[in-house]
Amino acid sequence: MFRWLYILPYLIHEAGAARRDARIRFLNAQVEILRRKLGGNRVIPSPDDRARLLAIGSEFNHDVGGVIGIVTPQTYSRWVVDQREGRKPRQVGRPRVSRNVRALIKRLAKENGSWGYRRILGELRKLRVRVGRSSIRRILKDAGFTPSPTRRSRGEETTWQKFIRLHMNTLVACDFFTKAVVTPLGVRTAYCLAFIHVGSRRVFLSPATYHPHGGWVEQQAHNVTMWLDECNIESRFILRDRDTKYSNAFDRVFQNAGIRRLHTPVLAPDANAFAEAWIGAIKR
Repeated sequence: MFRWLYILPYLIHEAGAARRDARIRFLNAQVEILRRKLGGNRVIPSPDDRARLLAIGSEFNHDVGGVIGIVTPQTYSRWVVDQREGRKPRQVGRPRVSRNVRALIKRLAKENGSWGYRRILGELRKLRVRVGRSSIRRILKDAGFTPSPTRRSRGEETTWQKFIRLHMNTLVACDFFTKAVVTPLGVRTAYCLAFIHVGSRRVFLSPATYHPHGGWVEQQAHNVTMWLDECNIESRFILRDRDTKYSNAFDRVFQNAGIRRLHTPVLAPDANAFAEAWIGAIKR
């Protein structure tokens, strides 16, 4: 009888420990599910999140090796050291663009009406000003500028923009893009040619080739004209840049089909923004 009085507290303790262990495993399983759903995206705790985790972790001497899941144990250990030494949490992400740099970007845009964000980025690099292209685009947009080679203040439509708006249902844009491919013979460059119907955003993509010679390019012109017929898409204009891979035979295929060739301005890739945007999306 008295023996059971000694054993009973032990059994109660073990039962409680088993339940706690199950609850911890349950919480860890939820963390694993959330991390899997997030894919490759990082979870970045805020300073308040860090403080909360550190406060709880101090209750068991920061021995988080078997339970930490949101960051690595090494990162947590660094937080502990930072807290003990009174250091503020390190900032994550890109630093905010300074007021002076923002003013400079808007000044360049205002004084040079034909400059797009690519040109502005180049000029800033000459001045050793480090800022990302997406930041320039956002600053221009917030300031009321359209980031394109023929940019104007918001509300003003350029001749090119008006042309695109009026003819988008009969306009096809095309552009090459490349991909490095590892082969038994070494790294080779594969070429593809993408055609996008601007009005519907429907895309015809050529097969890849290592040799985009004139005959191959001409065949893609035949292929896309047949695709346009099959999709019942009326095309009056084909927009392309001045890449030398486009042969005269390529242009003749469209000319014979009643489709007029349009060249983008020299050194102005944004003039072919629809094809550039689609290619950029699949590369990302």
